[in-house]
Amino acid sequence: MSTLMEISDSALAESTSLQQSRFIERRSWEKLMISNLIEAQERVTEEITKLTLLLAQRDSEIDVLKAEIQQKSQE
Repeated sequence: MSTLMEISDSALAESTSLQQSRFIERRSWEKLMISNLIEAQERVTEEITKLTLLLAQRDSEIDVLKAEIQQKSQE
């Protein structure tokens, strides 16, 4: 009977160890995915900033052209 209990305890310990390993693997994978999402979000934010600056530059260029056109039309 004690051999059966030892086998049962051993199987339970292996099962628990396997569950812990899977939990750790899942957590590691989740951390990696979160890290990847944060990096992607940072890249998107950088691109949005670049595009915003480009739009502001274009708006300034348009304002300059409008002023030149208005000045020429008044001449």
